[in-house]
Amino acid sequence: MIVKKMNISEIYPQIPDFGAYITTYFTEKSNEINFGKRPAIVIFPGGGYWFTSDREADPIALKFASEGYQVAIVRYSTKDKAKEAYYPQQILEGFAAINYIRDHADELNVDVNKVAVIGFSAGGHMAGMMGTLYGEKVVTDTFGKTAAQMRPDAMVLSYAVLSSGEFGHRDSFWHLLGDAAAHNPEMRNKVDVIENVTKDTPPAFLWTTFNDDCVPAQNSIMMATKMLENGVPCELHMYHNMGHGASLCNFTVAGNPDIAKFDTNKEHVSGWIKLCMEWLREQMNIKF
Repeated sequence: MIVKKMNISEIYPQIPDFGAYITTYFTEKSNEINFGKRPAIVIFPGGGYWFTSDREADPIALKFASEGYQVAIVRYSTKDKAKEAYYPQQILEGFAAINYIRDHADELNVDVNKVAVIGFSAGGHMAGMMGTLYGEKVVTDTFGKTAAQMRPDAMVLSYAVLSSGEFGHRDSFWHLLGDAAAHNPEMRNKVDVIENVTKDTPPAFLWTTFNDDCVPAQNSIMMATKMLENGVPCELHMYHNMGHGASLCNFTVAGNPDIAKFDTNKEHVSGWIKLCMEWLREQMNIKF
């Protein structure tokens, strides 16, 4: 496996440099492993746009790599290290990873039609923006591509920040937009994932938890409703008796107090990853 860490602005100098980077886990071609072109997945850890969470980065990447995916983690600009980085900086960093994978598909042994995104909490908002804002002029102009070339093929939205309204996670939008823009309803709507769903939004696997007191489950429920109204395939799971930030919900991330207190239910909630893998195989026609 080849592991690389790449500064986004070194790959794409047209994107301002706030220290954001991509870490890739790519498996080399091998005659001993029965794969043709591989699917790819781009991971967006959560952290309220204040930081990017470690427990939603490498543990997720290694799980997908073990299932045959070529993987990229995006450590996008957040307030802990880049206080002046505001929207659209973050979506350009996210689309940089999608664009890089597709531009280097032959070298990376990737099927360009099987590139998914997954995000957690505020990272779920990032993944949701990848699936709803791929046609924005700032995106297509920055990369010199069409909207279709920037669109991910599927989304996995994990206890995601999706609404900027009553059930939204206020701090995420303040960190993403800055105080002035965050007070502007038009700007909040611009980055409201649910408001931007159309019939062309990629299919989504959503999961959330009943006891999430940080990002209410209504975010996922309303997203699924909006996708249903637009005829976009989606699958929704809401787990009982689990808090926010479960990640894989296993011993690797058990130190998170929000899930440790639900010890008896971790095994059940950790089943989301198996369901997600099955769903992705069906949606992207993955033959393994």
